[in-house]
Amino acid sequence: MTEWERRIAEAFTSRCFAAAARMSKKGESQNTPISLRLRSAAVFPAFDTASADEKESYLEAAESLERAGLVSLKWEKRGKGERLHTLTCKDTGALFGLLGKKAPALRAQEMQALIYERPADAFLRFVVSRIGRSEPGEAIDADAMRDLIRLLDALPEHPRMTARAFSVALFNDSKRLEQVLALFIPWAQAARRKGIAAPPLESLRRSFPETLIAGKIALEYKERSAGPPLVNSEGLILGLPLASIQALARARALANPPRPAVLTIENKETFYVLSQRLRGGPPTPYDCMVYSGGYPNEAVAALLGVLAASGFAFYHAGDLDPGGILILQRIADIVRTAAPAATPAATPAAEPAAARYPVTPVYMDDAVFDRYLPLARPLDASILQETKKIRADTKAVPSLAALLRRIEETRRGVEQEIIDYR
Repeated sequence: MTEWERRIAEAFTSRCFAAAARMSKKGESQNTPISLRLRSAAVFPAFDTASADEKESYLEAAESLERAGLVSLKWEKRGKGERLHTLTCKDTGALFGLLGKKAPALRAQEMQALIYERPADAFLRFVVSRIGRSEPGEAIDADAMRDLIRLLDALPEHPRMTARAFSVALFNDSKRLEQVLALFIPWAQAARRKGIAAPPLESLRRSFPETLIAGKIALEYKERSAGPPLVNSEGLILGLPLASIQALARARALANPPRPAVLTIENKETFYVLSQRLRGGPPTPYDCMVYSGGYPNEAVAALLGVLAASGFAFYHAGDLDPGGILILQRIADIVRTAAPAATPAATPAAEPAAARYPVTPVYMDDAVFDRYLPLARPLDASILQETKKIRADTKAVPSLAALLRRIEETRRGVEQEIIDYR
């Protein structure tokens, strides 16, 4: 197989998944051959500027595939034999074979046989029914499905060993579990979105989210058997992993203010510096501070949920760029979900948008931005594109709206570490 024969075959196989998805929506059988027609310009967009040898190699490869019965060619009316107009493949399954891969329909049949004795497993049926109809399933084959089934059968044993030891016990390969999870976690998430029960594969990842909290607070457990509250009377910095946070029921400020306040902080260095104020020195309006670590991980989200459910008012300090605003927006979403009805997250719609927004920005406005503009870093187009993810309710907060305008006007961002919060 020549290089251009491979590239033409891959041009068809890479597009067959979108075509298969459209066929599935129409109710066509999973075994129906997938026919595709591609414009030559889509297969070889640089044809006009390519060398004569490269053009000849491309055309010879297309004709070779036509002689093999794999594609049919349509030439432009002028210059027949010199310029291709379209290439058509009536059955892309044959091109998978040319590339040394199994066609999606064949893989689906093999995996259907594997789950024949497990008719009650809705998740496995969901995966197999979509193999060949969605590009994420391209890497899933019968071996991967066998390993998934072996994993599901052994799930109760996992808590007794580390993930890599579990992988060795199952597959005699310390890395195979990670590979299987990478293949099937997206499918588990897709299944849940469809209302289909899926195994908790995410819990098997080698991920140990944690966060930091500082302040004179008490953390109360859900179960009385866990013991008395964890009281941080000195306001020290505490490190809390997700498992410990999940055991908490509520938090309270030791000073017992009418409405306790928490400041979430994006940057770790800033967190360590500002949290010192909770132990003395310059007064601070906050009862505790939480390190968000950038975009909140599971542990941060769980801890913020506990604080929101406990009635804390939320404030946030972060980078003055699109990412910093999106982190604040994510924290607002967490607070809205967990906050009791009496908090600002649920105030009447007649109030101003800023009053209803559940998180107050701190040092995140146009005035602070302009103060540090000479030290701001340039933002490339991909970062500026992130502004499209900022919702209207977030833009309605006046300080954030003004900040966003300056970011877009200057195409610059200010990192939190350079801001003086005194």
